[in-house]
Amino acid sequence: MQLRSLRLFLAVARLGSFVAAASRENTVQSNVTAHVKKLEAELGVRLFDRRSGDLWLTPAGRRLLGQAEAICRLHDDAVDELTGRGAPRGTLRIGTMETTAAVRLPPVLTAFHRTHPEVDVVLSTGPTADLLEWLRAGDLDGAYRRRGFRNSAASTPSSAVSRQGWAMPFCRRGWSTCSPTAMRCMRSNWRDRN
Repeated sequence: MQLRSLRLFLAVARLGSFVAAASRENTVQSNVTAHVKKLEAELGVRLFDRRSGDLWLTPAGRRLLGQAEAICRLHDDAVDELTGRGAPRGTLRIGTMETTAAVRLPPVLTAFHRTHPEVDVVLSTGPTADLLEWLRAGDLDGAYRRRGFRNSAASTPSSAVSRQGWAMPFCRRGWSTCSPTAMRCMRSNWRDRN
């Protein structure tokens, strides 16, 4: 199944017309028809019934509708996530010492939430050594630490700790459950306010 075929199928199903779907998708009606016929041949079912000039989804078409929407949504989400084009969303797990959480982070988190409301920030507090261990274990996506901290025995490379006080994970699992864009924005909010 081609993604383009699924998108054209969805357009026909939503608009109730091959011609309207072609117009909306900036193609010709024969291209839409060919894609739908290809889907029908591949699946071995009819997706649409034409009765008295009207276009109706068959039971198989109705079943495919939900699946096609999910496939297209997952594809679009993956593209947005990996290219950074979409709005950041998901969970961003950050850690800091209690004093930083109480004194310095409130304006940073407020500004971040205002610009990225779809990101859920989970804040963990602890001593710096614990924060670095949690980063190594993949339990945090990032951590604020006091300036000048160096742990010569730490397996987190010094390049993973920024001069602005943001300790970044050593990309063991990418950026975990939140987008790279959210991580960049959180670091930027920190620099702007400190």
